[in-house]
Amino acid sequence: HVTDAFDRRLVMAYLEEYLKPDLLDGFVIFATPTSSFSTPSNSFNNKQAAEYVQEAFPQESPIAYGLHPNAEINFRKS
Repeated sequence: HVTDAFDRRLVMAYLEEYLKPDLLDGFVIFATPTSSFSTPSNSFNNKQAAEYVQEAFPQESPIAYGLHPNAEINFRKS
């Protein structure tokens, strides 16, 4: 928790040092045996980033939610 000005100063120093735009450029969020999804390039504008997500994001699967691939078997049976 940030409780005073000194805490805030320390937190801001860490954030400025570690959280750079290049940190997530092309970062693979998740990968399956058949596909993967990387974050959009930092050079994209909002429209390009939205188009990239719509085109490149793999079909919805349990892996996208951090679940085991067999997690949807019971759902598909009912």
